[in-house]
Amino acid sequence: MSDSARTRLGTSKGLLAARVVVGIVLTLAPLALSMALYPHNASNASAESGPSSWLQTLDQSPLTPPPYVFGVVWTVLYLLMGAAFALFVDRGAFQQSFSSSSSSSSSSSSSSSSRRANWTFFALGLVFFAAQLAANFAYLRTMFVEKNIRQSLYVMYALLALFACACLAFAPVSPLAAALLCPCGAYLVYAAVLQTYLDANNDGMQPPS
Repeated sequence: MSDSARTRLGTSKGLLAARVVVGIVLTLAPLALSMALYPHNASNASAESGPSSWLQTLDQSPLTPPPYVFGVVWTVLYLLMGAAFALFVDRGAFQQSFSSSSSSSSSSSSSSSSRRANWTFFALGLVFFAAQLAANFAYLRTMFVEKNIRQSLYVMYALLALFACACLAFAPVSPLAAALLCPCGAYLVYAAVLQTYLDANNDGMQPPS
C-alpha cells in the first residue's frame, strides 16, 4: 500500500471515529441538558408545592395521562431529538464538507448552487434547533417554577413554531433526521392541547402557594 493510500485510510478512519463520537455526544445532549436543568427548576419549589402536587390542584384535561408517563415519554423524545440532531450534523457538516472537498473544480454550477442551498438549510437547522431547545427549557421554567399558565401557553406556541421550522430545515439536509423529529412534533401538539385546556380552565395563572 502506498503512502498516499495509507494517509487516505488513516484520514477516513479518523473521520469515522470523529463522526461516531460527535454522534453519541449530540444524541445524549438534549436529555443530559434536560436532566441538568429540570431538577434545578423543580428544586426552587418546596416539597409541599412541587410540580406534581401543584398540577394535581388544577383543573386538567381529561386527556392528561398519569404523571409518571411524562418522564418516560420525554426521555424517549429527547433521545429521538438528539439522534435526529446527530444525523443532521453528520449529513450537513461531515459528509457535505467531505464531498465538497473531494469534488472536482469542473463541477457544474447547478451542483454548486445545490451545495450552497444545503449549507443554508444546515445553518437554519442549527439556529432553529437551538431555539426550540431553549424554548423547551423556558417552558419548564415558566410552567413549573413561575407557575404561570398563560405565559407557559405562549411559550408552548412559540416552541411549536420553532420546532416546525427546525423540521422544515432538517428535511432537505437529512430526511431521516426530519422523520425522527416527527414523534416529538406530534407530542408537542398534544402538549399544546393540554396546555390550552389548563389556560382556559384555570384563569391562565396559578400563583405560587
